[in-house]
Amino acid sequence: MHTRSTARPSSRRSTSRIAGTVSVAKARARFADTIDLVRTTGQRIVLSKSGKRAAAIVPIEDLDLLERLQDAADIKAARAALKAPGSPWDEVKQRLGL
Repeated sequence: MHTRSTARPSSRRSTSRIAGTVSVAKARARFADTIDLVRTTGQRIVLSKSGKRAAAIVPIEDLDLLERLQDAADIKAARAALKAPGSPWDEVKQRLGL
């Protein structure tokens, strides 16, 4: 498997955490090794298909962080929508006489 940087423990956070780009075919052929590399080093593997970046395998901690960030953005957007004049919440309150 081709890698572009040295392995790092998963507890480290760095801006350069991409272990390398690997074709989907190579990753499939060495799936367990690919997963172990991500799990043990905390690095990300970019998968390419037909020479183009197609997907990535990331440590579970990265996925957890992404989900928390998405949840926070959704909550912020929902709060803003509830405060906006003419929102459905305003209509419900008006119908209920609140």
